[in-house]
Amino acid sequence: MSSYFEIEDALQVINRYGFHIRDIGLLASALERPATTVMGPEGVGKVVMVRSLPVRDPGASSASP
Repeated sequence: MSSYFEIEDALQVINRYGFHIRDIGLLASALERPATTVMGPEGVGKVVMVRSLPVRDPGASSASP
């Protein structure tokens, strides 16, 4: 089971850095979204780091000038 930010934790961070929240309900909704389940499994999957390979220009010559 994963752990997620609670609204109280987020409000502590917001207050610590001096930010202002206009819509606390929207913040609470955004914090609850990752914990949403759909027929059992979590609705949002795990973050996976993917390494991208450099793209080579197909029109470039392979021979060095």
